[in-house]
Amino acid sequence: MKAVLWTDSFQIGMMFAGLIAVLVKGAESVGGMSQAWSYAEETGRTVLTDWSPDPATRHSVWALVVGGIFTWIAIYGVNQSQVQRACSCGSLRDAQM
Repeated sequence: MKAVLWTDSFQIGMMFAGLIAVLVKGAESVGGMSQAWSYAEETGRTVLTDWSPDPATRHSVWALVVGGIFTWIAIYGVNQSQVQRACSCGSLRDAQM
């Protein structure tokens, strides 16, 4: 289990490094973060609270909530590696961490 924790820690570190690299390269290629943000505003991608119940609306709050629930269930509820990690813990408290 200790090896799994170390590899998971390394993996999350690499994922954050990749995220930062993509953000820096993306901002650099469009002329900076302010330019990227203004482009996102022009195309309507900065609207965070669209409560429209229309299923054809792009990224409404309802679509994100329903989609997020199914995604989290798929990742953490029935994913074989996550279930195996939880079952291999010595106690309920260890599994919850």
